[in-house]
Parts: sequence; C-alpha cells; structure tokens
Amino acid sequence: MLDIANRKKYQIYRKKFAKWKAPCPFIVTLVLPMLLFGSMGAITWAIRGTDGWGGIDGTIIPGMTWALLWYYLCYLKGIDSRAVIFWLGLGIAIGGQLGYGQYVSWIMGRFTIGQEIEIMGRMTTYLEIERWRGYVWFVIAGTSWGACGGVLLGWALKQNVTAKIWFVRIIVPLIFCAFGWFLVKLYPSLFFPHFSVEFYTKGNCPDCVRTIYTNTQNFMVLMWWIGVLVVAMIQKDRPVLVIASALGVGFGIVFASSAMWFLGNEFAPQYIDWWKVWELQTGFLLGCLYAVTLHWATNEVDKVFNTDGTSGTNAQAAVRSSIKQEKYRSLSLILTVTLLLYFLFQGSSFRISGLLGFYDVSQIDQYSWPIARIVIFIPVAVIIVSIAFIKMTRLLTSTQNQGFIAFQASNIHKKIISLLIAIAIVGIATIWPSKIGVLYFGLLWIALFAVSQLEFFHVKGN
Repeated sequence: MLDIANRKKYQIYRKKFAKWKAPCPFIVTLVLPMLLFGSMGAITWAIRGTDGWGGIDGTIIPGMTWALLWYYLCYLKGIDSRAVIFWLGLGIAIGGQLGYGQYVSWIMGRFTIGQEIEIMGRMTTYLEIERWRGYVWFVIAGTSWGACGGVLLGWALKQNVTAKIWFVRIIVPLIFCAFGWFLVKLYPSLFFPHFSVEFYTKGNCPDCVRTIYTNTQNFMVLMWWIGVLVVAMIQKDRPVLVIASALGVGFGIVFASSAMWFLGNEFAPQYIDWWKVWELQTGFLLGCLYAVTLHWATNEVDKVFNTDGTSGTNAQAAVRSSIKQEKYRSLSLILTVTLLLYFLFQGSSFRISGLLGFYDVSQIDQYSWPIARIVIFIPVAVIIVSIAFIKMTRLLTSTQNQGFIAFQASNIHKKIISLLIAIAIVGIATIWPSKIGVLYFGLLWIALFAVSQLEFFHVKGN
C-alpha cells in the first residue's frame, strides 16, 4: 500500500510537476528512474550470477536494491512505500529458485545428455535440437520468474483485503498450478525434447532428470501466474493485473532476447565474458520494468490524493493512525536493508577471501566455507544482524505512534549514494580481474547521475 506520509513534500512535488513543461515531467518521473533502476539492476543482476551466490540468496541482491530505490524515489515525493518494498524484493528473489541453465545449450542447438553415447557410429555428449525450443523455454522461465515478483508486489499494493479474497487468491492459482503439472504428465513429449520413457532415465540420459524437474517447475509456475491473473480480473484487482502482467510478460521477452548474447561464445569465446554481458542486459531491462511499475503506482497515488496530500477516503487516514501498521512499515524497511547487506557480503566473502590470498578460488567450491571465508564474513554478519536486532527490538517494544518521525530519514541522499557505490565495489571485486568490470564503472556513473538529477528536481529545483 502506498499513501502520503509527508504532506509538505507531496505538495511541493505536485506543484513542481504542475509547473514543469514537457518533456521535463516525462524525464523526471520515468527516464531518470529507468536509468537508475536499470544501471543498478545491471550491476546487481550480474552480482547475482557471480561465484558465491546461489538462486534465491543471489537474486535478493537486485530485488532488495530495487526495493530501496523504489522507497527512495517515493520518499522524495513524500509517498510512503515502506509497506511494499520488502515484498518487491522477496518476490523476484523467490523466482531465483527457478532453473534455466540447460536452455543456454538449447539455443545453440545442443541438447546435452550428461554422458557419452554412440549415435550413428560416433560418440557424442549431445543431441541436436531446434534452437527455437530454447528460446520458448527462456520465455517461459523469464515469465515465471517475473511473475513471482509482480504478483507479490501487486498483492502488497492492494490494501483492505478480506479473508475471502485471500482464500480465492491462494486456492485458484494453486488449482491452475496443479493443472499444469497434470498437463506435463499427460503430454510429456510437448515439454521434454527427444522424450521417450526408455531414454529419459538417469542411466541413459543423466541431464534428462534435470530437464524434467526444470521444465515441470517452470510450467507449473507459469500456470500459477495465469491463475493469479484470472483471479485478478474477476476481483478487479488492478495492481495485481497491471504489475503481474507487466513483469511477467516483460521479463519473459527480456530474458529470452538477452540470452542471445551468449551466442557470442560460438564466434568469439575469448573476446569477453558473454554470460556476464547477458546478465548485465537482463538486469538493466528488468530494472527498467520495475521503474515503469513505480511510475504507474505513483500515478495511481496521484489519482487518489489531492495536490495538498489529502484524500476523501477514510481508509488512508486509518492506516496512518495505526500503531500496528506503522511498526509493520518500519519493520519492512529494516528487513529490506538487512537482507540486502547480509547476502551482499555473504556472497562476496568467497571472492574477497580469494583476492586477499587466503585460497585459490578456482580450487574450491563456491558454496564451501573455508575457515578464511568464515573469518572474513562473521564480523560483518554480526554487525549487520546486531544493528537490525536492536532496531527491531526498539520498534516492537515502542508504544508510541511515530509514523511521521519513522518515515523521515536523515541524509537519505548520501546514504543511497553510499549504498550504490558499495554495491558497485562489491561487483567489481567479485569479478576481478575480468575486463568487463569497466562496464560497472560506467553503470555506476549513470546511477549516480540519475540520483543527483532526481534529487535536484525534487529537492532543489523550481
């Protein structure tokens, strides 16, 4: 849910917006946010795919970064988004559990088997496959991934939801999900390339076990997303319908089209890390999608509230006066910051320990925890968790409603800049000495430029 926490800020924003001449409103409300979300999305999405991070914990980095940028841009307008940002970050992070690695070889025309077999008198480790199958499954995987982020964010934006509505929201999509599983079992040849009961065994095709798991999971989530949209249409739930559709369809297209960079390995494998280029473009474009959803959400706020920050509905006032709601909002912000910092340094500890000479990163598993890595990470983790614990304890034991005070953030501009620089440094350090790190400097410059311009327009500009 979004509402007005600082009427003075909101009034200034609305007055400035009314005076701006085209294309200034378009630049401030959409172009600059897209540059900010996109550039930091590129860096953090590339961090997600670096050694040291896994599926969900890796995707928490871009997810929570976008969440804090969403919070920051709303804050500049006097809009309170603390209640939704945690769910924004968590949704896309959950999608990180979905698999897609096999599809890379599929778009190159190879269906890997996992062992050598003899075909027509020659030994091979793969079968030929139509490239379009790989792109189709990239679209399905991307749509399913984006759907997780879009649905949770859409749900968080809708307030005053009854238990009956929640029951339908949960049960109907699960029915669609189960139907998706049934379709896979009924028509396996539609979902699994070169399918046959005899071939798809661990003994004959070890990688086929992974294919069954990955494709089944991705298709089930896709059907779950369709079920969510059906419910949203019936319940006339615009936030879910708009945002879940935009992020689902949008990321499906982005994920598949960006994967084409990996084809560079066929032509110039030594020139650059094509996988990282793929990740950079994917993160940039997904970040732009989140900026577009932010633009839509703040426009919806402007439709509800007058230029002085008042509203004709009593629901918003009730939300602001609730101590329980204020604690929930502040807790959401604390958790968002804590998870970002914790997992940022947890994953980076693998490479940083290697850079310090404690071990050779090429000789150990990225998910292992040698003593040196533990020694590097534990002090930082203790500080992050301790500060979060103290803040949450004070928050939960307070009996005062300090909504406006809790919303206020001192030196927020400097804190955001420091966070962006820290994230970029981690990104560069964890891919060192790869020459692609120079792109991180350029992306950071774009992000800092966007932040400075946004702060100027909202705080200093006329």
